[in-house]
Amino acid sequence: METNNLNDDELEKAKIKEEHISYTCKSCGGNLEFNPKNHTMKCPYCSTEEEFEFEIVDDIKEYDIMKGISNKSRDWGIEMRILKCESCGSTNNIDTSTKASFCPFCGSSHIVSDEMYEDDMITPETIIPFKIEKKEAKERYKEWINKLWFAPNNLKMFAESDSLQGVYIPFWTYDADTTTIYNATRGDYYYVTHTTYENGQKVTKTEQKIRWTYVSGNYTRYFDDILVSASKNIHQTTIKEINDYNLKQLINYNPKFLSGFLAERYTINLETGWNTAKIDVDIGIEKGIINKVGGDICNITYKNTNYNQVLYKHLLLPIWLSTYKYKNKLYKYYVNGATGKIYGTRPYSIIKILLFTIFIFAISAAIVFILKYYSD
Repeated sequence: METNNLNDDELEKAKIKEEHISYTCKSCGGNLEFNPKNHTMKCPYCSTEEEFEFEIVDDIKEYDIMKGISNKSRDWGIEMRILKCESCGSTNNIDTSTKASFCPFCGSSHIVSDEMYEDDMITPETIIPFKIEKKEAKERYKEWINKLWFAPNNLKMFAESDSLQGVYIPFWTYDADTTTIYNATRGDYYYVTHTTYENGQKVTKTEQKIRWTYVSGNYTRYFDDILVSASKNIHQTTIKEINDYNLKQLINYNPKFLSGFLAERYTINLETGWNTAKIDVDIGIEKGIINKVGGDICNITYKNTNYNQVLYKHLLLPIWLSTYKYKNKLYKYYVNGATGKIYGTRPYSIIKILLFTIFIFAISAAIVFILKYYSD
């Protein structure tokens, strides 16, 4: 690495980056990988483990969204390759010592290495490292399969395949201090009793009515850590199914956490992510106004929200991801790399469904026969 023309700050950064280029086992010379079980660096060849220090801080930095758009950094603290999938278009960072032969998102082997970086990419500063090992993720899959009705008998074998890949998925979080001016109509139920005669009979009826009141005011609320996926490769429904991350466990990003894993580069940018977050903010504001106005019915006729101090942070969250083909159809399952929560798509056994249908039909027929026999 050439450092002749660098100033003192650049020299220091260059030295740090050089130290992070590779993690070599002192015993056998193999490449150390991050070990989720006890957060050490472990050699996959001789099982030698080395401890390393990582920074845990109480005060995670957040940045003004307008300044963040212009102050972008692409320094991941380690020499990286970019893997691009020619089939689904996903883009992942991978350190130079880690190998990847298939795309974790679509299972395709058509991946190419690209050494070029996009200069406008914002790099993460916080991360929740993997806590669930690959072996445990496979066990979670087997347990999940055992609970599925009509699953093919040979489906468990896919837990033993090498298609399971640990990937850090990019996310944004947003904070916002909001003030909303609103107009609304509040409806309160009241009841009026009428006495009438029907067919010569005195009938008393109670009629529900609504008393409407015009209401206006201000509603203020601070939103903290609205989590938005920055990945187009995993459907938002899937993210919600496995999202039980505890963001209080976020720690400062360290490139060693990525050793042996992929890190997807975000495909939903900062501005688009904020537009998604504002949908959740808007829903929260509407619920807050309705609770504040009260009544049995509340119709919001006008609202205008001012967003102050919108802050963001870019983070990586761990997911075990497997894409496999069963009878020429792709299926996926996902395991939260921090908690073990699982979600996936699955095939059905037509034979099991037919046998179950025949069984139910036979039971129904037997019940009908017995009832008819004893009724006679």
